[in-house]
Amino acid sequence: MHIYQIIDYFLPQHIRADKTHPQYQELRVIVSASVVAVPLVLLFPMLLLLIGKPVGGYLLNGTLIVIMLFSIKYFAHYRIPMTVTAIVTYFIIYDWIRD
Repeated sequence: MHIYQIIDYFLPQHIRADKTHPQYQELRVIVSASVVAVPLVLLFPMLLLLIGKPVGGYLLNGTLIVIMLFSIKYFAHYRIPMTVTAIVTYFIIYDWIRD
């Protein structure tokens, strides 16, 4: 599947059809970054398992990114899910740095 087809899949129907919509570029950038981030975020816990670190937070982070993608698709809204994802990411990284 072509990456542009995946990005278009997660864009809301009314925005996908109208490229002049004020939110089109904003949502397209967020969706494309999230589509690229999901495989990378879900790949990282496999490396952590090899060194014996906890992986639960990273899997939660990947799940929250997927939830954000579906929130964009069905509600054309990303700010609340993105904020929750950023807070969870902060605590994951803070825990990593603290160790």
